[in-house]
Amino acid sequence: MNRLGEMQKFGEIVKSGTQLTFNFEVGTNDETAKWINNQHRQGIIATADAMYRAVAIGRMLLDVKKTCADGTFTQWLDDNVDVSRRYAYNFMAMVENPAVVEKEVYLPLAVKKIEAFNTQKRREEIQKAHERVDEFIETGEKPQGWRRGTDDKLAEERKSKIAEKINLQGTAWERLLEESERKDSWLYKHLDALENDNARIEACHDVIKMCKRISTELQKG
Repeated sequence: MNRLGEMQKFGEIVKSGTQLTFNFEVGTNDETAKWINNQHRQGIIATADAMYRAVAIGRMLLDVKKTCADGTFTQWLDDNVDVSRRYAYNFMAMVENPAVVEKEVYLPLAVKKIEAFNTQKRREEIQKAHERVDEFIETGEKPQGWRRGTDDKLAEERKSKIAEKINLQGTAWERLLEESERKDSWLYKHLDALENDNARIEACHDVIKMCKRISTELQKG
């Protein structure tokens, strides 16, 4: 039964005043107290059971994912499993990060905790990626932890924005040539011969790499 169906059914129960059956007189007696306590215990068991089942589903999905070719797991999930994609990934995240939901026994709250954890984790990963790209742009060398694909793409986007900014400022290269006291040096002549500022930016990065490598070797003696 879907979530809306559960809510409608619960509303009908509340409206009609439906109760579970009992065969004793309601009052401040032992039978009444035992009945209340028993229903409460059963509710706790049912709540805990939902957590157990979510974790079991998460483990199973992780195992299935290992058997799928790259990029095919999500499609298999959509085509074959009734659990929504959101909940499926949350269940897997609960298995992979048990400490986040370790003390939680109520599944909806566990899902909220794991979603908040994942959001914060993504923000931290994005921040670290920008820091790696900043270091690469500055030094010309890819730092430790560089991620092929994602960081490369981010670096290309950053270089494009830098180049675009330079182009928007007008003839930036001509201004640099005019202001420089070393415009007759081999480096300026080499850069001036290139076709555009993007090529000059790449050449500068290459020079930085080369100079850093030479400096390191010279220091070794």
